[in-house]
Amino acid sequence: MAEEILGDDLDNIVKDDKKMYESLLIIKQSPREKNGNIQNALRWYYQFANGKKFPGIRAEYYME
Repeated sequence: MAEEILGDDLDNIVKDDKKMYESLLIIKQSPREKNGNIQNALRWYYQFANGKKFPGIRAEYYME
């Protein structure tokens, strides 16, 4: 479902922290998101792929 919402492959998203952050924001705004379930699934996939947890959503980390 996350890939459908984002229009991209999850492997591409979890390789880039900026894409990951932007993806979480997009999912958060989606009407298909219920109680953070899709965001959590994406976070779990990120952890599986990278061996570390993705930090909480805070704009100051990703603004350049």
